[in-house]
Amino acid sequence: HIHIMISFPPSLAPSSAVKSLKGVSAREWFKKFPEDKKLLWGGHLWNPSYFVATVSDRTLEQVKKYIDNQKTR
Repeated sequence: HIHIMISFPPSLAPSSAVKSLKGVSAREWFKKFPEDKKLLWGGHLWNPSYFVATVSDRTLEQVKKYIDNQKTR
């Protein structure tokens, strides 16, 4: 479970942005850690689901703070 804030042009659909982010990051991850593929359920780095929300200028700092303050393992 991760939280990430990205910016992309309004002409790009959120689903396309997420698909691209997940695809590129998974390819790069498995290039660096190929053994992880067999440790994951079905060999997939990402779950197919996601949540998208927009952030306004008024809430930008609040969202950044929320992400920065998430617990890490």
